[in-house]
Amino acid sequence: MIVSNTSKRTIEAALNTLNKDYKGNICFNRFEALNSNRTRFAVTLRVKDSHKRGAKLGYSGRHTVAAGWYVWGKFIDLLFDLCPETKIRIRGKAYDAGSWYWEDWNEGSYISPVYASELSLGDG
Repeated sequence: MIVSNTSKRTIEAALNTLNKDYKGNICFNRFEALNSNRTRFAVTLRVKDSHKRGAKLGYSGRHTVAAGWYVWGKFIDLLFDLCPETKIRIRGKAYDAGSWYWEDWNEGSYISPVYASELSLGDG
């Protein structure tokens, strides 16, 4: 996810607030500035323990260290709450506080569909 028009401190505050709900299980997999002004960042979330709340299950049911759909949605909600001027680009789409909505998508197949929201461990 690309986050712009915000600060490193705001992104870290969103993660700290999110972790209150997930008992510290969420961390950054990637968090780096993409410009010299440090107002545009590449952010990826993951979990510390794939068997605890917040983890994403693979479509086969395997536990992964990726953050689940609900974690991402709550994190983005927190970013917009903390800094309404924030802009994000995720899954090829751009959003601001006024256009953001939780969008579910099929991670399975046409024959055997499974949606991202169904693959989030402990949420939903």
